[in-house]
Amino acid sequence: MAQNNEVVVNFLIIGCTSEIGSRLVKNLLSLGHKVNGIRFQSKCELAGVNHECESVDLFRADLNSLALKFKVKKLILVSWYTQHNDFWNSSLNFEWGRMYRRLCQAFINIGVDDIVGMGSCAEYSWVLPESISEETETLPASLYGKEKLSLFNWLSERTSKLLWIRPFFVYGPNDHPDKLIQSAITKRATNSVVFIQNPQDYVDYVFIEDVALVTSRLISGNVTGVFNVGTGQASSPVEVAQTVGCRFEVAQESSGTLDALHPRLVVADNQKIVEVLGNIEWTSLRSGISNMMVSREISKH
Repeated sequence: MAQNNEVVVNFLIIGCTSEIGSRLVKNLLSLGHKVNGIRFQSKCELAGVNHECESVDLFRADLNSLALKFKVKKLILVSWYTQHNDFWNSSLNFEWGRMYRRLCQAFINIGVDDIVGMGSCAEYSWVLPESISEETETLPASLYGKEKLSLFNWLSERTSKLLWIRPFFVYGPNDHPDKLIQSAITKRATNSVVFIQNPQDYVDYVFIEDVALVTSRLISGNVTGVFNVGTGQASSPVEVAQTVGCRFEVAQESSGTLDALHPRLVVADNQKIVEVLGNIEWTSLRSGISNMMVSREISKH
């Protein structure tokens, strides 16, 4: 029995109220696990018998004391700085990387080395002409991708029990209003025009519910290693606009240069995850967009 206010749980999720984190909590609870969480400022809507969370400023907290407080089997790192567009090359990426190193070291010091990290497809090179497998060269162009990769490398040197998830282009109902799909839905509602800058881009859009579902299955199955999470299907911004059903125009001066930060073909080779989990029924782009539209209508009432 736990003593001195210690909590005995299966998992501790850092960022349990984030878009992916909150869904992970729900999925893991449904699988019968006990899940505690650390949140930042968002209110938790999931408190219950098998889930408790608390608000902690991890950048200022005594992380060694925090690690001693929780008795966990897995430490799951979800949150990161993701302010739309700014996050790509913000210096805050370094601060998040440093904080996670300190946090993970505190847990490793007490024997918890079973760690799950939420990486990104931005860790790979985006200038390759083929789909991206887990063996594809990691050559990030953004500070965001570089710091995620740096954390992955740091953890890989300290634990053999690392599960590292690399989602591709995640979208969902609570996306920032300036992200392509959310913006196109707004333009459709107002009969406005979406201006497409780079119609030649093809990227792998993966619905946020799918990311949370396959990640929770990997976690629950005690799987380790690197896994790309993407549908294996690529869509262009023109196809997004057509699927949404909004008016659009292609900018006459679209980018013609191959910029390492600008995707051309960024699509997951998801053979590895299918081999481990079996056939996955990925949400189609049309179904995901429909879900977002329905969610928006519900939120109006």
